Amino acid sequence: MLAGKRRHLRTRLFNALDTLYARFADPRKAIVILGFSRSGTTFLLEALAALSGRRSVFEPTSDLNPQALSFLHPHVYALDDGRRWRTGVPYRAPAQRDPALEAYMADVLRGNVHTVYARLNRTTASYRTIQVIVKDVQANLFAAWLANTFGAKIILLYRHPCAVVDSVLHVWPWWPQAGQFLAMFLDQPRLIDDWLTPHMDRIQAENRDALARAALGYSIAYAVPFAQAERGDFNPLLVRYEDLVLDPEASFARVCAFAGVPFDMDTIRRVLDTPSRSSIAKARVRATPRERVYGWQDTLAPEDIDRIVRIVRGFGDAFADVVLAP
Repeated sequence: MLAGKRRHLRTRLFNALDTLYARFADPRKAIVILGFSRSGTTFLLEALAALSGRRSVFEPTSDLNPQALSFLHPHVYALDDGRRWRTGVPYRAPAQRDPALEAYMADVLRGNVHTVYARLNRTTASYRTIQVIVKDVQANLFAAWLANTFGAKIILLYRHPCAVVDSVLHVWPWWPQAGQFLAMFLDQPRLIDDWLTPHMDRIQAENRDALARAALGYSIAYAVPFAQAERGDFNPLLVRYEDLVLDPEASFARVCAFAGVPFDMDTIRRVLDTPSRSSIAKARVRATPRERVYGWQDTLAPEDIDRIVRIVRGFGDAFADVVLAP
């Protein structure tokens, strides 16, 4: 009972502080970390939050934040234990008008989202500044819209597609196994018209199994912001997960300079050595940095590696030159 009262008081305190801080927070000074599921976004969030003392907003477009349901592009999955999981990856063009999404994201970038899930990685030490840091793996397709609407700093984190697909199939195998997995992208006509028309024949041909669907989902989620950045729609900082793990000092120095966050290697090492508070019990834990980066080479069959690389490479030169670079 005492623990429950403490949690209740803690929640009330955080709600009050969030409401107060939101009055003064500037969305243009928010840091937004985007990526794909299992790409290391939580790790980067925890490191930057520890360095900066910013309040973190965890996955604001998840269906576990009820406010997001008004604009998500939803697809519902029935889980083995009877639960239902709703997901959506909404696309917005850079200059597109969407008052509902704009109002919600204005609250997000001020840290004014009062749900336990949104505050998943937050502690009392997160209130050293009124500004926030946001992490979202469902917002890649409106990254340019977010930057143009609010002027927030966007960090686009990517990881080798084989590592991502391997992790997704290990942790959430039911997700890409569902036949409707790609519907969260392909049921959006404007997304197809703006970006996916040249790829539709290949998407339909490759949409055969969970491994291919995970690789296709990864490719779509990154192809759009990569192309928008190349076209000049917005200017994100591109960060490779492998660099953060294998060369943390140089990589985090670059990230901190972009984000305007103080750099402290001791803090970063503590985050590297500590399991995430949001980690999933099924997630495979690598003992060394090299195992965290290259472990997929031991678990994926050579023919599956070749298939993932072929699918991803088909979405453009950015993948060959950036994502698939050694």
